[in-house]
Amino acid sequence: MIVSSSIELYTTVLGWFMFNSLWDLLTGTGVALIPFAFIVIRNLIEARKSRDKTDIGVQAFARSEIELYVAFFVLILCCNPAINLAPQSVRANIHQCEVNGDSLTQTTQEIRIGQTGTTYDRIDALELDGRTPKVPIIWYIWDFFSSGLSTTAAGILPCQPDLRRISTELATLQIHDKQLRDETAMFYRDCWRPSLNRYLRDKPPVPQEIKDIDQDIMWPGSRFFLGHSSYYSHYRTTEGLWSIRYDRDRDSNIVTPEYSDGRGFPYCRQWWLDESDGLHGRLLDYFADELGNSQEQSTWSAIMQVLTRTSQSTQDDLLRALLSANTDIQRLQINNNYPRDGFWRGTADAINASAAAFMSIPDRTKARMYRDAGPLVQAVILMFFTVVTPLLLVLSGYRLDVLVTLLAVKFSVFFWSFLFAIAVWMDNFFLAAVTQWGDHSDPTTILGVRFSNDTGMDVTVEAIRYVIRSLFFVLPLLFTMLVGMAGVKGSAAMSNVLTTAANPVAAAATPPKSPR
Repeated sequence: MIVSSSIELYTTVLGWFMFNSLWDLLTGTGVALIPFAFIVIRNLIEARKSRDKTDIGVQAFARSEIELYVAFFVLILCCNPAINLAPQSVRANIHQCEVNGDSLTQTTQEIRIGQTGTTYDRIDALELDGRTPKVPIIWYIWDFFSSGLSTTAAGILPCQPDLRRISTELATLQIHDKQLRDETAMFYRDCWRPSLNRYLRDKPPVPQEIKDIDQDIMWPGSRFFLGHSSYYSHYRTTEGLWSIRYDRDRDSNIVTPEYSDGRGFPYCRQWWLDESDGLHGRLLDYFADELGNSQEQSTWSAIMQVLTRTSQSTQDDLLRALLSANTDIQRLQINNNYPRDGFWRGTADAINASAAAFMSIPDRTKARMYRDAGPLVQAVILMFFTVVTPLLLVLSGYRLDVLVTLLAVKFSVFFWSFLFAIAVWMDNFFLAAVTQWGDHSDPTTILGVRFSNDTGMDVTVEAIRYVIRSLFFVLPLLFTMLVGMAGVKGSAAMSNVLTTAANPVAAAATPPKSPR
């Protein structure tokens, strides 16, 4: 059986397991046979009410014959578990767009229970008491057709960079390595902040090769600070670093070798650009590992693909985009307080900086939240639908028109996978259009970290977020409503056909009246 998401692997198996348990309960108590008795009794009453009181039993049987056949058909093919559903036979087809040079190639990844790479793979995530669920014949065929059609339709959509996912992962990205995080904070405190203050005070002339000095000086890898003798070549760390070893010629004026413990005191330029131990290279390596170890398409590869298409493939552009998204770095830029500077020093500034940094996270994560919640809601609804199906069919008297309606509605819920894929595609399409993907010069804008300082564009991006959020609700509900209406109409027409077919049989079974 084919499903469309990781969670659906488990909810599908659990749903049919509960279906079997409920059906065993209905058959064990005899409730499953009540509709047959109800059909016979109802038609006996109808025959009794007819004008012709003769041969009531024959008339009742003629009226009940087709209904009993239909009810028996529904019970055997739609309620009685018949086909084994081994948990390992359920698979999810996940469509991905992989980076291939400067292009995207769509691939399909097949995952099974225990191989999703999520917390769902825990050993005790699915305990079935050693039993194998079984699926009725009609529902097995219908679910296979519905899910296969929806996942195949979702794969038809063209590939594009997932700007929303990139933006969300960058918005929540943190430097978890304590030593690297502390050293980055030290660099902001000892190098970038003093250099920025000096530049704002002195306002020196800017070389022609630096086109946008306002953007350049707002991050620690500033070309201007690195190339000017009065900035990164002048300032140095105030604390010894384990990452860059002690150099007698360079550090002896600060501390003697016997008191250095091997820790170095490099100037900011060497600290940032050192070929083997520079902070620039170590930050890039760390982010590459963090963003490359995901079950989905590697975020690192996606970022590189976006930057390649925008001719912004340099390491400086990439690292500036990553640091711009990091909330820890944003707090450093605002208040410049080092984590070990003391609790009370700059507490108000720290609070304000934290608020400013985190206020932007919900805006970038809410849209992604709907994308993740959609398949989860779909999986739960399908599981609930599966569990209550035998009860609904029994209560309806195994009516064929009710079965047709249930089939139509369940198909519509399966088809939500395609509707969610459309909403995701539209989201990225709108974001790419707003950020002028392919032409814009600011990599942080291209990657969706911050779209612009322009209020008009910010309003447009916010509008896109609300529109896409509505699509995740409106499209599925509208489609299910339309399919449900079509199913009701179709089932009503089928009921009329059965009634029309039953009337001649009942009329033929009625003996002719004797002439007076």
